[in-house]
Amino acid sequence: PPTGGPAPRPTSRTLLEATTTVAGETLSLPREGEALVTSQVVTLGPGASTRWHRHGVPTWGHILSGEVEVEYAGLGRRTLKAGDTLM
Repeated sequence: PPTGGPAPRPTSRTLLEATTTVAGETLSLPREGEALVTSQVVTLGPGASTRWHRHGVPTWGHILSGEVEVEYAGLGRRTLKAGDTLM
């Protein structure tokens, strides 16, 4: 602990609790084999694009700074801002 008093207590904040994805797909673990979770930090500069693509698994995101526009097939566009979280 730092001198002069006790160390600050840790805190936690839930970013997301979900049973479905933003597209309404139910989340579930594989029936066979092991479940695998990958966490990445993706950095997009101003005006950058990931181009149209798909994720074969549920994808989780938390916007750390700035904003990003995403488009979901059949669901339209959505602007996500710093602090937004989605599955």
